[in-house]
Amino acid sequence: MFWLGLTKSRTAAMETLRMGFGQLQIENGTLLVLGDHVEVQMRLVEGLRHLVRRDSTEHMCEYLAGNSFQRPRAWFNSMRADPMGWVDITQVQNLFARMEVTSDRQTLFRFLSYIMENPCPSIAADHREAAAIESKKFSFNGFLSLICRCTTSWVLHRVLVMLMAESSGALATDLDIANRWIELQRRIMISLLVNHRFWGRESRQVLSALQPPMISTAMVEELQELSQEQWNALFQRVRAQGLASVLPQYDGL
Repeated sequence: MFWLGLTKSRTAAMETLRMGFGQLQIENGTLLVLGDHVEVQMRLVEGLRHLVRRDSTEHMCEYLAGNSFQRPRAWFNSMRADPMGWVDITQVQNLFARMEVTSDRQTLFRFLSYIMENPCPSIAADHREAAAIESKKFSFNGFLSLICRCTTSWVLHRVLVMLMAESSGALATDLDIANRWIELQRRIMISLLVNHRFWGRESRQVLSALQPPMISTAMVEELQELSQEQWNALFQRVRAQGLASVLPQYDGL
């Protein structure tokens, strides 16, 4: 999320994930659900990103999570709710149409119906949320989860496109994908290290959290313990000598 421009802070990214899935320990099966109806999710998030750029200078995650999700709450409150405070699918369709986020109502309806049938387990475990889902309606938490899950889907889709970009029509093996994933993380590290002034201080936290296979556990621990002065020295060293000065080299990477 940070490298792809959806956020400027790790805190906002984590809060987006937490509100999307109810917790930060996300099961693989919960992510696999996002693979269906991916086209409408991409259009939805792109529409929201356009709205954010038009309305604010913030990144999308900060825009959504700021002031305890004040803006999504305002969107939700603009819809006509039932006595329980829930809104139906038609209300959500109308909201996104008014916001000019997406105009394909039929495809959006199928996606929203699919989300109702495949709720996030950790959110549906709450009895109030389960009652809203059973009624085929969105509570505020359900509506917020919808947006945050789509945001996560957008990130996963973008990463998958980058991993598959060099396949040239051939079926990529698991080893190919693994190597491309390592190389992508390497590109991210190069960008965060060399362009430190652009990424800002949050890049240190992102770098410390990255644990690609090419980095040992000991090196990760060392990154997490670096002082401000040591980080500055590291950035200057990378700019002067290149990433090879701090990372081991592997054949084919």
